Amino acid sequence: MNKSLNILLIINDDNMNELMTEGLESHGFKVEAFTFTLSSFPQGLIDILNKKKYDIIIPTNFYIPFQYVPQQIEIAKAYGNDAGIIVLSGYVEEGFIEKYTQLPKMAFVKSPFSWKHLFATIYELSNKDNE
Repeated sequence: MNKSLNILLIINDDNMNELMTEGLESHGFKVEAFTFTLSSFPQGLIDILNKKKYDIIIPTNFYIPFQYVPQQIEIAKAYGNDAGIIVLSGYVEEGFIEKYTQLPKMAFVKSPFSWKHLFATIYELSNKDNE
């Protein structure tokens, strides 16, 4: 893929944000992070999605209670302009993967993850625009 993909990372830890952003940018992606806080969610996420189009949205539960992940997905689907969504999480509730990975342009990457697997998933979802 030749174009640089715009990625929105939903995260709530400065160290993980830095690590994830550096890793994604080192592979040529343009990354913006939305820092999840209870005071900024959900309206802050809606606002950022209304301002810019992203190719891929990566909701995480790094230092975010898992209960907010489904809501992050629903907002990304509603306001994300058909972006691919990759949930990055070490924990999931029963039935989560079966329910959400059946949606179009949706994937789950279990943490701890390999960069190779995450990059492959990003390209796989972004190529679905061309099918």
